[in-house]
Amino acid sequence: MKAALALALTFVAADPAAARAPLPATVRHFIARRDECDHFRGEVEYDKARAAEMAAAFAKYCKGSDADLARIRRQYRHNRLVLKAVSGYETRIE
Repeated sequence: MKAALALALTFVAADPAAARAPLPATVRHFIARRDECDHFRGEVEYDKARAAEMAAAFAKYCKGSDADLARIRRQYRHNRLVLKAVSGYETRIE
């Protein structure tokens, strides 16, 4: 019990705003997905196998992410925490 309380207090101390108002699950899911997408966008296709891997990753992580970003910005336009969380993502051509 004490360990769980200590762990909870660690998270509160690290980010008090997040402890009071966590991001909605849809936003957390978008961020995780988009981070994977952006990782693969920065990779180099050095052979056919890697190109195929990257194509599969783009289809899994990138497809529809621009539309998701636009929807999140519209849906949560009055939620400063959400807008701040997605502020670093830009719309790209998919």
